Amino acid sequence: MIGRYTRPEMGRIWELENKFAIWKEIEVLACEAQAELGQAGITREEAQWIRDHADFTVEEIDEIEKVTNHDVIAFTTCMANYIDADIPEGGDKPSRWVHYGMTSSDLGDTALSYQVTQACDIIIEDIKRLGETCKRRAFEFQNTLCVGRTHGIHAEPMTFGMKFGSWAWALKRALTRMEEARAVAATGAKGAALAAVDAIALLESPLGALCQTTVAVLAPPEVRVRRVMAREGISEHYARARVEAQRPDWYFSQNCDHTLINNFPTEGEFAQTARQFLQEVLPK
Repeated sequence: MIGRYTRPEMGRIWELENKFAIWKEIEVLACEAQAELGQAGITREEAQWIRDHADFTVEEIDEIEKVTNHDVIAFTTCMANYIDADIPEGGDKPSRWVHYGMTSSDLGDTALSYQVTQACDIIIEDIKRLGETCKRRAFEFQNTLCVGRTHGIHAEPMTFGMKFGSWAWALKRALTRMEEARAVAATGAKGAALAAVDAIALLESPLGALCQTTVAVLAPPEVRVRRVMAREGISEHYARARVEAQRPDWYFSQNCDHTLINNFPTEGEFAQTARQFLQEVLPK
């Protein structure tokens, strides 16, 4: 963040101190959840020890990363040093459960989602305050005449309150969009490992047997033709020939556990639907 353009409360969200604090909380919560489930081997006492002793400093993480060249390993190593500091020589180290069964994306993506929600909360409150101010001013100046403008010149007279009213409605729409964006961002990684694999490579090799769940992402032929044309810059005739040369949709649907249809006009709409869909079908 560029300091001179950033308010302190927003800047703090994106500082390393806050990021690593969120990382620590995610790791501790994961340990506590594993202890609660009782399947991984970690005990409730070990989870509590990790909660009580986990710590870090940004400076120590930076020094470790100079050796590991990996930010997550540097972070977990630093945190382990604090967790195990009071463990007697030869004793079982509780830090062995930190990051157990997780990937770097489980940690980093979930933390980033939370940082985005923290930032959204600030913006949402600002929009609410500004919207209420514009609404109040709209009524205050509802009878105050002013010059209208169009194309940089004077136009029909209007009221000053009307200007504020239009801003209030615009901010109301902005508030809805921000709240929707926050809801999307608030969905963190749930621990399921995902991979996007070429369908033929998945279904015609032993790879498919290694997957707990498979999802076929399909689109109507006409949609695929348009997308191939746009992506490859080729003619409709050539794009259609490529689509028709592929296996039929039923082949993928029958050989996968689930099917997701991607006929959305934008990547954002598909991403939101796919996120909700995967939450429902992926193993918990």
